Amino acid sequence: MNKSQHAICSALLAKGPSTRREICAVSDLSWAAISQSASQLLDMKLIAEGHNDDSPRKKGRPSSQLFLHASLACAGVSINRDGIDTELWFPSSGLRARSERNYDVQEDPVPTAIESLRQLLAENPDANVVCLGISFPGLIDTDRKNVISSVHFHEFLERPIAMEFEEALGLDVPVFVERNAVCDMADIVVREGAREDMLLLSLHSGVSAAVLVDGQILYGNSGNIGELGHLNHPDSDIPCACGRVGCMETLVGWLAWERGYKRLRREDKSLPSTFNEAVALGAPEAVALLRESLHALFPLLGNLCVLLKPGKVMFATNLSSATATVFSTVVGRRLEKALSQHSPKVELLSEYSSVDGAAALGALWLSGHPHYLI
Repeated sequence: MNKSQHAICSALLAKGPSTRREICAVSDLSWAAISQSASQLLDMKLIAEGHNDDSPRKKGRPSSQLFLHASLACAGVSINRDGIDTELWFPSSGLRARSERNYDVQEDPVPTAIESLRQLLAENPDANVVCLGISFPGLIDTDRKNVISSVHFHEFLERPIAMEFEEALGLDVPVFVERNAVCDMADIVVREGAREDMLLLSLHSGVSAAVLVDGQILYGNSGNIGELGHLNHPDSDIPCACGRVGCMETLVGWLAWERGYKRLRREDKSLPSTFNEAVALGAPEAVALLRESLHALFPLLGNLCVLLKPGKVMFATNLSSATATVFSTVVGRRLEKALSQHSPKVELLSEYSSVDGAAALGALWLSGHPHYLI
């Protein structure tokens, strides 16, 4: 796809069905460029054309509109310790076909993820997949599309995960691999648009962040801006799976919460069986554990907010939405106290799925996002 074709897809993703004249108004393309590129996209079956019967015009034929083809699909895969999710997202209708699988954490999750996606594609034979996004917890080489390392999957060292999917499934489409936090941010940008500078903290197995400035996700030369999990916390002496001591993810994130909650349940068997359930029910011991964890995160978070001055700080986690008050009070009040003039709004993502974010990478590519055109 060329620049003009990406611009047309970007307009249709953002505005929905649009006339050529409307696309011309929101882009820097000439009428000739739009007409030529639209014809090419129609031939590629990436877009379709029809007439709007509700057109306000009183005379003549209804205006002809372009829209994303109904079969156009973005594929997403999310690999985490708690399971594998695969998805086909159809931007034209917003429909999502999804599959969830569990696996033995001692096994290699990639073959299971490949098989899950293969089955999903077989169940949707008319899907015209144009891109595959993969969400993975670890350090990513976004240029080579490799997993550099992951403390949660020790066997993933300089592993060409994108190539494995391409070869196993015979894919001839762009494949991108990103950290969980980047995928979470991509999902927000695609769903809601980039209206303000934002800092997103993804609390999956550990803790990672993504940064949105001037409508663009920041990646940096390494593609790993915001990888916070293995920054040192001076007051922690807890051993980390990476081999060091006192990493942030020993205090914040799902593994840290589960470890702390198991210790609490050994002392009090009457507590709910899971940390998530306990927090949702307002068990004082679990809420206190969550509060203590967020307080440990605050010095680092405060420094980031001083540097970036985001309008919003968002948390993406598998915790129940009932915990949103804890996040807003603990983090929000401390930020208000420390940053009286530039205190950001604090939110917990109420509708969250990392596989949605992986599929959203396809929308960024369709829109011509420069990071995905390298």
